[in-house]
Amino acid sequence: MGHPRAAVAAVATIAGLAMPVILASTASADAPSSSSANAAGGLADSCEVNLTRHEAGDRDPAWSPDGARIAFASDRDGGWRIWIMAADGSDRMPLTPGPGDRRPAWSPDGSRLAFDAESGSRPHIFVIGADGTNQEALASGEWSDVAPSWSPDGREIAFSSDRAGSMD
Repeated sequence: MGHPRAAVAAVATIAGLAMPVILASTASADAPSSSSANAAGGLADSCEVNLTRHEAGDRDPAWSPDGARIAFASDRDGGWRIWIMAADGSDRMPLTPGPGDRRPAWSPDGSRLAFDAESGSRPHIFVIGADGTNQEALASGEWSDVAPSWSPDGREIAFSSDRAGSMD
């Protein structure tokens, strides 16, 4: 699949410090050796690359199904928006109008992304084409909907909601 032993980690802005989207991959795509994991559970023999190369807060990375692109949320222009970049960190471009857009999730065919965004005073789930067209809200109301995840066939989207009174 292109990145069988790769892991992407994003760290939110903490105490005003901007954190990049980091790509960490093991030195080998083979099964990990006994020295591959350190005591903290990390990748001891990994190579880390700052893909976003920006002082802004960048978070919520998501690989496209074909492994060619990464969607992520960034506040680099003053409000959280979904951005897309090539898997090597090049060709970064905003996808959504923002502000308040976070947690992108690619459709299985890579043609669309679901994400949660502030809509009024609460977040709701939206879907947009991977080219930035045809944004639509899936629902609205007096509840919060976050963290979308596509079904394997791309026909449904699961998400967390407080419709029952709590996200717990």
